[in-house]
Amino acid sequence: RDLLDYMRSMIPTDAGDNKLAERVIFTFACLTVALMWGMMTSEMLMPIMPWWFVVMVPIIITFRFLQYQQRNHHYFIFDFCYFANAFTALYLLTNPSNPYFFALMHSIVNGPVAWATPLYRNSLVFHSLDRLCSLFIHFAPMCCLYVV
Repeated sequence: RDLLDYMRSMIPTDAGDNKLAERVIFTFACLTVALMWGMMTSEMLMPIMPWWFVVMVPIIITFRFLQYQQRNHHYFIFDFCYFANAFTALYLLTNPSNPYFFALMHSIVNGPVAWATPLYRNSLVFHSLDRLCSLFIHFAPMCCLYVV
């Protein structure tokens, strides 16, 4: 219980009252964008992308859940996009050589989840954890399955 309270206190609000958390988020976002670009363009780093995605999904969804829980919006975690991310991670962990599972995940990730990016006006705002999580949830599965 104390750990959850501590994690909730580290999530900045829109008022900008936690400067250290904003700096950490900004640095983390810049490094993530650079790493993601490197993994998509470098043949040497491409094999890392699926494992990076599998590690990042639980972290991002946990932060998102804690952020939503503060606003009593935690039922938004049951949205289709979160399930698509979870199933993409499941696909990468269990059977990445299955062509039928790949076709299913590819159509889900490049269909409704991809179209949600411009529809919900997701943008890359480095100091906003809310917008970073939204962009990651809608954009990272596409990039990951592109590399696979």
